[in-house]
Amino acid sequence: MNIQNIPDRNGGLITIRFDIDTITCLEQGVPELLSIAKEEDIRFSFFVNMGKAVSYTPVVKRYLSRSTHSDSREGKAASLSSFHKLGMRGWLRTIIFNPCVGKSRPDLLKRIVAEGHDLGLHGGRNHGRWHHDSKNWNYSTILADIEWGLSAMSNCGLPRPKMFASPGFTHPKALNAALKHHGFTLVADEHLVGETVLSTPHNISESPFNANTGIVAEPGGVGFFENWYAKRKTQDQMLSLFQKLKSEGTHYMCYDHPAFSAAEGRALLIQFIHLWRSIGGNFAKLSSITSETESL
Repeated sequence: MNIQNIPDRNGGLITIRFDIDTITCLEQGVPELLSIAKEEDIRFSFFVNMGKAVSYTPVVKRYLSRSTHSDSREGKAASLSSFHKLGMRGWLRTIIFNPCVGKSRPDLLKRIVAEGHDLGLHGGRNHGRWHHDSKNWNYSTILADIEWGLSAMSNCGLPRPKMFASPGFTHPKALNAALKHHGFTLVADEHLVGETVLSTPHNISESPFNANTGIVAEPGGVGFFENWYAKRKTQDQMLSLFQKLKSEGTHYMCYDHPAFSAAEGRALLIQFIHLWRSIGGNFAKLSSITSETESL
């Protein structure tokens, strides 16, 4: 059965995906997003990192690199600094104390599940380490990191996830084999701007299938709302984008982080929801792509 046989649902679907990769994302972003979801009658797709946010080695390397390069943001879409998005308290807490993210607040993760949203796994022991180092990992290293994340979710009393997204969209060569070993059915590491969730033909029997995030800023995989805010784009520009997507009558996925989208980007998120619905578009969490994946 081909997974691209997605019901039209009145001409267009959008999944809004949030990656929880800092303690600020979890403690401040998630509760606000859950409130918005309840008010707007919408379900989101969350991916959570259960371990630490920062790996200090790549941080030092990037700092040294900046000292020898005049423009450290070259080749990346317009974005905001981590300090800006997390605020002073959140940034200091993340950099200095570097607490585990998901493991710190299982109550909030249980709320995500209880209120009907998707909850997938986002890397393993350390978000930064996966983001910057995992391209060179072998199968055993990847498997161990995933097993750590699965164990952490289980110890928190959470259901076993079937969806996975790599920190920084960094997809090691052996990842799909490791995910298949652990029963994952979906991996959301592709980020091709303007392309549908299922940008290439794929059969359900081929697991895990790749879900593309097409409403994102490139280069760099910058969150959509963050980039929109940084570039000061208008409501008319957003409506123009939506009209194009709606005319194609298919399924897209939008990406960002709770720390920004529930705070400074809150008004943009709500505008996004209202504008898409105003032209007849609908929303669907990622696990409802087809009836076959309803239990993801």
